[in-house]
Amino acid sequence: MADYELKDFEKDVLEASRHVPVLVDFWAPWCGPCKMLGPVIEQLAAEADGKWKLVKVNTEEHPVIASQYEISSIPNVKLFHHGRVINEFMGFMPEGQLKEWMVGALPSPQAEAIEQARELLDAGKVVDAVKLLEPVNAAEPDNERVKVMLAEALLVDEPARATELIAGLHEDSDYFTQIEAMRELAALCSTPIAALPEGKGRAGYIAAREALKTRNYAGTMDGVIASLEESGSFADGSAARLGKALVKLLGIRHPVIDERYRQFSSLLYS
Repeated sequence: MADYELKDFEKDVLEASRHVPVLVDFWAPWCGPCKMLGPVIEQLAAEADGKWKLVKVNTEEHPVIASQYEISSIPNVKLFHHGRVINEFMGFMPEGQLKEWMVGALPSPQAEAIEQARELLDAGKVVDAVKLLEPVNAAEPDNERVKVMLAEALLVDEPARATELIAGLHEDSDYFTQIEAMRELAALCSTPIAALPEGKGRAGYIAAREALKTRNYAGTMDGVIASLEESGSFADGSAARLGKALVKLLGIRHPVIDERYRQFSSLLYS
């Protein structure tokens, strides 16, 4: 049977967590819930296949460490990564719930690729971002952040695929606001440019759609505003819908939205 008890906190937890996530179970022999939780965590650790390691800290034997991490109630479980706590919970958790918690709490082994893809997306390098995100999405099909980022990258050129990627994400998702916005944007982008009606507001709306391709959000909002200035009703209000969706996607405090929201809203409700 594996020995998970702490021997050297610096080595077993802080140093080790720079290579693999370390789950630290703060417990004590007199704690009933600890005795229930311990075997569950140990079983999961045995099945982890090296993806993470478990260290158990007896708070009676290591009161200084317990005090340092402000352990006032046990069981207290903290997940360390690169020397710091990235997630935690207190109290007993049944096996099914604990497995679900671990899925959300453990950092992705593809974290570096995901962050690089985020930087590429923000820089408008959509094709390069997609090349990074596609294999990550295949490797981690339950990673909601990756699905949302990939859908964002594919919104304009492949709106049907973007919609498919986020189809299973609903109200309980941390990304639900962005998902709603992307569903609207994908719906708007599914109408080919050539199929848009002629008339006032067309040029600005097309400019907004083209800017959206490269995540030039300033250009997108400028195109929306130009379209609204000519005609607020172009293509059944498509420009207004695009602008509203972009506000929801980026948030009201985003620099692009903050700078243009007053003008946009005044045109929207004039």
